[in-house]
Amino acid sequence: MRLLHQEGGITFRYELRPGINMLGRSNSCDVPLNDPAVSSNHCELVLEGNRIWVRDLQSTNGTYVNDVPVQESELRVGDRLKLGTFELELEPPPQISIPQAGIPHERPTHLPDGRPCCHNHSEVPAQARCVACDRHYCFECVHHIRRVGGDALHLCPWCGQNCSPLQDVEMPTPKKRSFMGALQDTIRMVLNKK
Repeated sequence: MRLLHQEGGITFRYELRPGINMLGRSNSCDVPLNDPAVSSNHCELVLEGNRIWVRDLQSTNGTYVNDVPVQESELRVGDRLKLGTFELELEPPPQISIPQAGIPHERPTHLPDGRPCCHNHSEVPAQARCVACDRHYCFECVHHIRRVGGDALHLCPWCGQNCSPLQDVEMPTPKKRSFMGALQDTIRMVLNKK
């Protein structure tokens, strides 16, 4: 909770901590108020949970809540606390609004002709299915990894498990780059750096 004080178009905010908060003219107070009409230790605010009480500490000019002199009173949001020429107001706690989550739209799983579509591209026919998560993908989405001395791996982009081709579809074989192709790419990289 915080106390607000407006002076000359500027808003001052005083953070209240749980327990006792001293208000007064003394610099040792939690909320120092520089006003000759305010006593050194004018009053205290007791913060317990969401409730706040003000207690006058036998001040010279008194403590007022909504222009009514008080010795001890509960403060509520919007109440005006007056000490000398200072008018303070209890700021309401911040309201955190959490937006309602919308219903996620369902991704289409099949094309209009009944064939399964790619999980990432709903307008492209699927060519492979993940054996673990059962999602369908086109060859562009599947990760193809060439292994030395073994079969190529075709991995699901979602879970990393094997993908198998759908019926009547053959998985592409990753092509080995030629030495000349790799050399051309290397030369281009070196020339682009200069």
